[in-house]
Amino acid sequence: ILLLLEEIKISSDAIPLSYQSFINKISLRQSIGFTEICLREFVTNASNMFNQYMNETWCKQILRIKEFIELNLHTNITLEMISNNIYLSPFYLCHLFKERTGTTLMDYVTERRIEKAKLLLSTSNEKVESIAMKVGYNNANSFSRMFKKRTGISPSEYRLSELKY
Repeated sequence: ILLLLEEIKISSDAIPLSYQSFINKISLRQSIGFTEICLREFVTNASNMFNQYMNETWCKQILRIKEFIELNLHTNITLEMISNNIYLSPFYLCHLFKERTGTTLMDYVTERRIEKAKLLLSTSNEKVESIAMKVGYNNANSFSRMFKKRTGISPSEYRLSELKY
């Protein structure tokens, strides 16, 4: 257990109470049942620390993924692009993202593109074609279809509805 904690850069000093308590209790050389209870407590505490470390690591990975997406919304983002940048396999990347966010990676990319397009539609006079390019669509028709599928209205209708308010 201690080797595992050291491998992921958590020293036994990071769990002083659990570790010291475990050593102190074991050194008393009481019954095997008591030693088993102490060992279970120590393993549980070490496991909790490991899980906390992994959750923090995964959260950092998710933030890196989202940052990469935001910085590259204007491009044709692919799963391979993201996985190469984040240094995770495409399969693991998709699994991790879905597990941690509840949405698929490509649905997230599409949602971010639509949100950015909404912002541009409501704050600029740029043509829909230009906005489509800025949010990563090479084809304005594809953009319009996806926009309508996600929002229920076309980009032009969205712009008009925003101008009324």
